[in-house]
Amino acid sequence: HWFGSHHGRDMVGPLKPDAVLFGGTDPGRFIPTYMIFGESTRPDAHDPDFDRRDVFIITQNSLADPFYIKYLRDQYDGEQRTRDWTPFERWLGRPEQFPRTDMVLPGKEDMEKLYRRFFEMVGTDPGEGIEGMSRVFVLNALVAEWIFQHNKDTHPFYLEESLAMPWTYDYAVPDGLVLRLEPEKVSVLPAEAIARDRAFWDAYTARLLAEPAYHKDPPAQRAFGKLRLSIGNVYRHHGMQEEALHAYRQASVLAPDSTEITFKLAEQLRQMNRLEQSDEVLEQARRLDPANWGRG
Repeated sequence: HWFGSHHGRDMVGPLKPDAVLFGGTDPGRFIPTYMIFGESTRPDAHDPDFDRRDVFIITQNSLADPFYIKYLRDQYDGEQRTRDWTPFERWLGRPEQFPRTDMVLPGKEDMEKLYRRFFEMVGTDPGEGIEGMSRVFVLNALVAEWIFQHNKDTHPFYLEESLAMPWTYDYAVPDGLVLRLEPEKVSVLPAEAIARDRAFWDAYTARLLAEPAYHKDPPAQRAFGKLRLSIGNVYRHHGMQEEALHAYRQASVLAPDSTEITFKLAEQLRQMNRLEQSDEVLEQARRLDPANWGRG
């Protein structure tokens, strides 16, 4: 089967030219990276017409790491990116593997300012360092926001969400498998975007579920279920309870053993005062995985 190929091609292929994609989950980072640097350049590619070398791929969860920022600047930043290729690198085709346009990425002084802002937010002394995954994700989100604000006028932005970055919800609009980040905040989601999203996911969910192999592939289930869950989170942020519920239900069907999706769906039902349905969702999880859900 080709679920990984579908995931990457259907995510990266429709993006606008020179797009920046924040990849969050493992499949949301690794598969687009392959599609950009592998599928787009290989002479024996599965789809010879696929070419998205113009897309900038950025890992959401590594932005707190200065070495990763340097790596990104070497690839993409107009002031630092590599221009002087060696003959061996030219033979490998490196000059043709990266976007032709540039973007702005935080330098040393910018990162120092972001670190100071982070310590002010969490209320600790810089000498204590950055400990704990939750704090790292706060810093990741700050750096991602800096990149967005400094490049949104020249590049379209998209998000494949891992842990939530709350600032993104004010800009996010559902767009296929991922979320598009508009340059300015969106107070109300456009009706046409909502209708298009529902039609897209109704068809996409039906197509996945029609393939017998999908029901035997937990990694594929969790990858696609997570994509739909993230869109549901945006609807919930805007107080659109029915649309959020529809997205969460589809996510649950796509990935029935996902703890994250189960909790979100049950929580949404309780928020809508559908307590019996919420309890049934949790009971179904217990039946599917009694060794896990049966404790306590």
